Amino acid sequence: MFFLIATPQSGRFQYRSVLEALTTIATTEGPRGLFRGLSATLARDAPFSGLYLLFYTQAKQVAMRATQTDTLAPSLMFSCGVVAGLASSIITQPADVVKTSVQTGTLPNSTGLLPTISSIYQTRGLRAMFAGIAPRVTRRTLMAAFTWAFYEQILLLVDSRFH
Repeated sequence: MFFLIATPQSGRFQYRSVLEALTTIATTEGPRGLFRGLSATLARDAPFSGLYLLFYTQAKQVAMRATQTDTLAPSLMFSCGVVAGLASSIITQPADVVKTSVQTGTLPNSTGLLPTISSIYQTRGLRAMFAGIAPRVTRRTLMAAFTWAFYEQILLLVDSRFH
């Protein structure tokens, strides 16, 4: 079976398997290459998760007040997830652009977070920090909304079985 392994936003790398990707990276860049972009990924994902939870919780509270109920229908939970995903994805988009640039090494002299941010801004301007926002927002929003709606339904099911 043929797989393409890459940073989806870049389209730069095409490996046939995870093993091939790991071997190639370790051989050409050394073991350190396997961790390229870890700090950039953490700088994107930690805020995304915190913001998502904050926005999701707030959206759920608003929806429960509006419907005057303690539990929401799955469609409303999903809608709260969409709102939270949109807001979180938009806010963390610049960090995603930086992460992708660090991991792909597409910018000259960008070996860390601050040099990469500086290079993106100097070479492409502030608008570049929002490059690729539509696909990322769509993917992250739908994925997170589905996951949280599913999680909430499982909690309700478990709660109803044991109480």
